[in-house]
Amino acid sequence: MAQLLLIALIRKQINFIGSFRYANIFDEAINLVSMGRINLDPFLTGEFPISDTQQAMIAAGDKKNSLKIHLVL
Repeated sequence: MAQLLLIALIRKQINFIGSFRYANIFDEAINLVSMGRINLDPFLTGEFPISDTQQAMIAAGDKKNSLKIHLVL
């Protein structure tokens, strides 16, 4: 569970609005991807063979240039 420093929000007069909406959406997302309606390629930064795991971890740690790294068997 994430903790929130309430005093920081109050001091900076920040309005915090939370939401939670993950129920029953995974089947729809999988269907959209399988039908080709959603292209996931832009989210994949790179693929590495399992033998290059160290390079893959270095790439994954580069948060400015990396979103998703795949290790391929």
